[in-house]
Amino acid sequence: MISKRANIAVIGAGKIAYSLVNALVKSNYKVKLIISSNINSAKNLAQKFSVKNYSDKLTNLDDKIRVIFISVPDNQIKMTADKIAHYSLNVRNSLFIHLSGAENISKLSALQRMGAFTASFHIMQTFPSKRIIKIEKCYASIETKNKLAERFLFRLAGDLKLKPFKLSSNDKIRYHLAGVFASNFLVGNIFNSEWIFDIKKSKIHYSNFDLLSPIIKSTINNIDKLGSSKALSGPIERGDLATIKKHVKALRGKNISNELNYTYLSYLIQSLNLLNVAKSKHKKLSNAQLELKRYLFNEFKKASFKK
Repeated sequence: MISKRANIAVIGAGKIAYSLVNALVKSNYKVKLIISSNINSAKNLAQKFSVKNYSDKLTNLDDKIRVIFISVPDNQIKMTADKIAHYSLNVRNSLFIHLSGAENISKLSALQRMGAFTASFHIMQTFPSKRIIKIEKCYASIETKNKLAERFLFRLAGDLKLKPFKLSSNDKIRYHLAGVFASNFLVGNIFNSEWIFDIKKSKIHYSNFDLLSPIIKSTINNIDKLGSSKALSGPIERGDLATIKKHVKALRGKNISNELNYTYLSYLIQSLNLLNVAKSKHKKLSNAQLELKRYLFNEFKKASFKK
């Protein structure tokens, strides 16, 4: 049994660690040690949340620490686990948890072979900086093959006011991709919209986000109420080839020094994808939409091979 009173260590002092430690401390979990390869990073995180012990050495993990969160970049998870195993620390019956949404628990196999429990605990939220993000009401995926670890993490999620669910190792990468499309690509699309219509040059006394915020929020509300396909509107939905051609002409004009315009390619690819959304909404494409598809596909072929 791993109890809420178990001593906790956090390895890594990056963006997610700040929000996680904040939530743990507020829920009265005992964070006893912060470890980071950068001693100043470990110190800053520890002092912010009144954690007395911090270190830049993995060997500072001791028998009193029962729960260890590995909050490092994905490409360092296995290396961190392997180092801990190499040091022959007593990890039997301790629980090691990594926070990656894409990597599964196989990255912690060296620790499992030494008798540790292993799991992943991923919060479906974006953490762009060390500024604390409130995680309450977010969903959290739990991946583990150990019942004790599973019970602890579901109880932890409840205490942190998260919405937990169990996820299999095979589903991890598709689950993470869903988050990338919903969050990271949204950022890219907003960035592109700001680049396409530079509001400063238009002498309008609003920010780009002021201009876009109502339509973004309305779209999200429509998706929530109607579902993604039924929320579709705009020229693809209407089969409006004339407007699409105007868009294409405007984006071609944004090319600089004949370099490949990735925003233009993105427009073509996403427009083709929206035709899939339209097909889902109406069960089939109209003749106007089929003509749009041919036009967009031909434009994409020409743009893809541009040097």
